[in-house]
Amino acid sequence: MKVFIPDKAMSMEEMIPYLKEAIVNLVFEIDSINKRIDKIIQPKYIEEGFYEELVDIKKIGKETAEDIIAIYPNRESLINDLKSKKKIPFRNDIVKLLEKKYVK
Repeated sequence: MKVFIPDKAMSMEEMIPYLKEAIVNLVFEIDSINKRIDKIIQPKYIEEGFYEELVDIKKIGKETAEDIIAIYPNRESLINDLKSKKKIPFRNDIVKLLEKKYVK
């Protein structure tokens, strides 16, 4: 990005075209950055009914279900990690309940 350094002898009227160009360039940069951020931070699709299904499991309450959904927004991602024996970031008793429900 070009940086405009005004000449001391320039009047404000002479600087206006340069300042307009700088503003347009800045807006373009901001838009470009926002598009990159949007690609990185995409909202996770939370599977319909998954939260209720988790809460229906005995010993899993609302807060635990919310914690699970924050990491696993859909049933498939949870099942894949359970089947692959990856480290699930919850207490062992919760993991066993999830395995009993989803991995048969």
